[in-house]
Amino acid sequence: MKTESEIRKNISKVMEVFYGEVKTVEEAKEVLHPLLNDFVYLYENHYVESEGDWRSGEEVYGYKDEESILGNLKYISDRWGAACRLRWMIDLLDPDYSFKGKEQ
Repeated sequence: MKTESEIRKNISKVMEVFYGEVKTVEEAKEVLHPLLNDFVYLYENHYVESEGDWRSGEEVYGYKDEESILGNLKYISDRWGAACRLRWMIDLLDPDYSFKGKEQ
């Protein structure tokens, strides 16, 4: 199993591609999908309850269109470490995701 530090470094490295290399939402999903379990791990174990932010991805930024999704990915690429941003990426990749913890 990867350490939390390794997970964070890997996510940060992958997120760098959103500064111009990814041109479509489908490409973005292909880049992010291998990180889905890491996003969920950090979200459920380190962010959601400590921050008290249980909003869905739709409530955070939404998924209006391709341009807004890619713009949001670029914006959060160097500031992804927050419950709301992790949840937004989780819901982008897995719209049926449901947090099993203490939701308010």
